[in-house]
Amino acid sequence: MKKSIYRLLLVLLVLIIAIWNQPSCSPGGSPSEEGYGAPDAPSNLTVKLGSIILEWQDNSDSENGFRIERKIGITGNYKQIASVDKNVDSYTDHYNLQEGVPVFYRVYAYNSYGKSEYSNEASIATTLWTGMMDLKVSGNYAYCSFKNGLIILDISDPSNSVKLGGIFGGLGGSGGGIDLKDNFVYLAFEKKGLLIVDVSDPSNPTIASSYDTEGEASDVFVKDNYAYVADGFKGLDIIDITNPADPQFVSSFDTPGKSNGIFVKDNYAFIADGSSGLQIIDITDKAHPSLKGSFDTPGTSDDPIENYYLGALDVFVNGDYAYIANDASGLYIVNVTNASNPTFVAKQPSGERTRGVFVSGNYAYMADFWWGDLQIVNISNPAAPLKVAQYNSLGYYLKVFVVGNLAYVATDNAGLEIVNGATPSSPQHAGAYVESDVIYDIAIDGDYLYATSNWLGMNIVDIQKPLQPKRVGSTTLPSAALEVFAQGNFAYFADAYDGLQIVNVENPYSPFVVGEYTSAYGQSIFVRDNYAFLGTDWSLDIINVTDKSNPYQVGRCSAGDRVYRITLVNNYAYLATWSGLRIVDISNYSSPKLVGSYNYKDSQANGIFVRDNYAYLADHYEGLLIFDVSIPSLPRLEGKLNLNPA
Repeated sequence: MKKSIYRLLLVLLVLIIAIWNQPSCSPGGSPSEEGYGAPDAPSNLTVKLGSIILEWQDNSDSENGFRIERKIGITGNYKQIASVDKNVDSYTDHYNLQEGVPVFYRVYAYNSYGKSEYSNEASIATTLWTGMMDLKVSGNYAYCSFKNGLIILDISDPSNSVKLGGIFGGLGGSGGGIDLKDNFVYLAFEKKGLLIVDVSDPSNPTIASSYDTEGEASDVFVKDNYAYVADGFKGLDIIDITNPADPQFVSSFDTPGKSNGIFVKDNYAFIADGSSGLQIIDITDKAHPSLKGSFDTPGTSDDPIENYYLGALDVFVNGDYAYIANDASGLYIVNVTNASNPTFVAKQPSGERTRGVFVSGNYAYMADFWWGDLQIVNISNPAAPLKVAQYNSLGYYLKVFVVGNLAYVATDNAGLEIVNGATPSSPQHAGAYVESDVIYDIAIDGDYLYATSNWLGMNIVDIQKPLQPKRVGSTTLPSAALEVFAQGNFAYFADAYDGLQIVNVENPYSPFVVGEYTSAYGQSIFVRDNYAFLGTDWSLDIINVTDKSNPYQVGRCSAGDRVYRITLVNNYAYLATWSGLRIVDISNYSSPKLVGSYNYKDSQANGIFVRDNYAYLADHYEGLLIFDVSIPSLPRLEGKLNLNPA
């Protein structure tokens, strides 16, 4: 009898334990920590600048906590950096961002049953745009190669290009040439070799694969199932891309110079080979490429080392002719009908350092780097090329791609510029896209802040709520806007190449240039009443701006140097110049006179402030310089403070 009772008690005990361990459900049906499975994945992960603040949505009530993983650079590996308790939905990472290198994050929840799926991936970087190198256009998209990655733009409206997606940072050296085939973009990266990117979804490009070449890849041309890579001092690499996810090396050919650019036509690879000019490689047998012919383009410098690195930089083949961008020597036109014996046809001088060339119809488009010129050359008779236009750009031109009437130009410092060449003799600005830019100066008038930039012109920001600034308007200016002065319904800009630009800002949402004074290069600006004081490369110009649409000079005083900043106090203008302090008597606007100056050794004064009888100069090399200006004709250096760290 006792054994039966013990057996019954044992059964009851087992049942009680089983019931006690039975999983329970929370009100929404999701399992609790004592439930059957791992928690639900967090979502909506975002990352913000500042101290790098991560925030996500907690989708589970059964987690023990969250774990945060970080990946540095697009080709890096994820590593756990922290964990937080349950119900916490944010984390602050104190990682120091590196210039141009993105950082990626993902988060997952966990409990005793396991871990959830990962959240979405979120990323952050200091900058995306660090010099555009080349581009290809297909349909409504521009695929832009730049120094630290790829950006894809919707250019269906050339006047309003829109960024769709990109990859950037940590890709191994500087980017170079680009080509496109089907849904893949092929990028030449000097340290990474060939990078293949799946762009089937332009808003979310992903790396499909890469092939690390032996040299420093500078350009790529894709034809059929092969990628031909200009691999710097290692010459030509041929890579089988039948499967873009698994590129295979086929062969290489070492050219005598530095392989900078490449164009493939029929069974030949035409290589712009630096100091060795044009090299023509027979690629009929992909496994055994061989030299077919060559054409030596003259060097561009008295320095043999510089010639070795420069010389022939780009090549475009059209019909029987190869067009070679040969740096300072300009454009060479070579007959390649007989590939084993290419012959000189003609030469078109450059503005300064031709880096890229593209041929469309009867015109060759030359991208000149130094002065930022797009030269359009009529080549209907290749033996007698004729320049029909020279378009001055927003930046330093590197490469050009032409579709129809539009020339798309990659610039080293101003992103993408689009030029309408419908009338080749009169090209017109059609649009531009700059991802980021250098802000040079700001001015505040009332509820609005006016910002100048290197190439983006001016932007107007509503600062009625200082913690929630909102950009409301913008307009382009001819070149770099270096300083701004805002007064009433107008903003006055010192424009690097086009003097004074006056912008009507009565409607902050729709500003427009109303007048200009272009007789000097603008460096600095100050406005008093109806007069603008423009600092130029060598003078102080006084301009009557009573009629904003028709400003005109009333006086000029030589400063003997570049005028970086201006301030006015009573009847004197105080100038911060390249070599120090200048004081100008402006009691008579039509006859300003230099009355005092102080040249300081190794000086470059960038800023100035005057109070009481002292002028304070911010000097690039010397720090803070303090002058007694109680006698304007005899300024005296009274103090100096070097603010540079020891």
